[in-house]
Amino acid sequence: MEKLLLHTCCAPCSVSVIDFFKEKFELFLFFYNPNIHPYKEYEQRLKSFKEYVEGLGYKYIIGKYDYKDYFFNVSKDIENRCVFCYQLRLNETAMMAKELKINNFTTTMIYSIYQNHSLIKKIGEVLSKEYYLNFVYYDLRNRYFEDKKKIVELDLYRQKYCGCIFSEIERYEGVKR
Repeated sequence: MEKLLLHTCCAPCSVSVIDFFKEKFELFLFFYNPNIHPYKEYEQRLKSFKEYVEGLGYKYIIGKYDYKDYFFNVSKDIENRCVFCYQLRLNETAMMAKELKINNFTTTMIYSIYQNHSLIKKIGEVLSKEYYLNFVYYDLRNRYFEDKKKIVELDLYRQKYCGCIFSEIERYEGVKR
């Protein structure tokens, strides 16, 4: 069975994506999210992720929480921060896949109804050429509402915003991106 490095943003998104790919690939999970703020939120999401995947028996890697690099780069163009955020996390995933000699990579962001799928797919395809890997894309948004009950039953921590401090503020301001 081919291997797939799955970038994971949180436990709830991991549920459906792991379920979708587990019969197609040998999965290795990569939690890399320096965009998540404040730090307590990051810790809560990481804790929930670990508890969930350890219960399933999956191998995982925790990437560096490099919030300084994230903020330094995002501050250059706050309005387009999502582009940088996708690039940062997918690039780190592609580099990790290359290092681990795993030819396929993807992200749990392909499950979220709140993410820009065309941009994620485009960035993944560019990186796949750069690193000579395969970016595996499926539009899994249709599973979002189907799996909500399962996520509630698993009692996983469910966050109320994307992860960055800007999205948390926009949530209270009612801004949709």
